[in-house]
Amino acid sequence: MNSMYGTVALIMPLVTGAVISLVGVRMVVYGLNQLEQVMRFGLSIIGMLMHFLILCYSGQKLMDESQNVFYRAYAAKWYTFSPRLKSLLIITLYRSFKPCGLTAGNIFSLSMATYAAVSTKIFNFYL
Repeated sequence: MNSMYGTVALIMPLVTGAVISLVGVRMVVYGLNQLEQVMRFGLSIIGMLMHFLILCYSGQKLMDESQNVFYRAYAAKWYTFSPRLKSLLIITLYRSFKPCGLTAGNIFSLSMATYAAVSTKIFNFYL
């Protein structure tokens, strides 16, 4: 899934960041006295941030659920299992120890921490 989604997930935040920057510059150039332009540009920025939020939320949800697989397998009553199931449980624990997640072109992970860092930098840029 990451191989299919990685390139698109890398391009989308870069394009979103560039467009948000251009919209911000355009908003400053046109001035803040025209309410219609401010509303249009503000809604554009909010829409792009929401799109990036959806990308990051899906990556965070995948990480959380893959961590739950490890915790639930760890909490299982393994001593009541058959030897075959015990070996399968060991494989499951080993595989699920490192949580899965989505990355943007293997450069950065798509998580809520990434969204918080990006949105903080964007708001600091405008304020």
